[in-house]
Amino acid sequence: MPNHRSPRKLRRYDRLAVLDYIDTYQRTHRRSPSQRMIAQALTMSTPSAAHTAIHALKRQGLLMIGLSPRGWPANLTITELGQARLQAWRDKEEA
Repeated sequence: MPNHRSPRKLRRYDRLAVLDYIDTYQRTHRRSPSQRMIAQALTMSTPSAAHTAIHALKRQGLLMIGLSPRGWPANLTITELGQARLQAWRDKEEA
């Protein structure tokens, strides 16, 4: 069955999937996942794909990032807007 989603919508879906993974991981482990964990969980090709998604979420105001001493994104905090978009995305996925 062909995929009728545009590349822009597909990217948005992927970013919300990243946000969903971050939220689920934080609730389960009480800490933020690394880029590498996000990349592996979402079967992305490289950690740089996760890095791009994380920073896109930051630009959209859905995620706040605190850097660790080694420069990897750490202390990822989902904003109120991010929580609202994530809940809407989860509701749509469950429907």
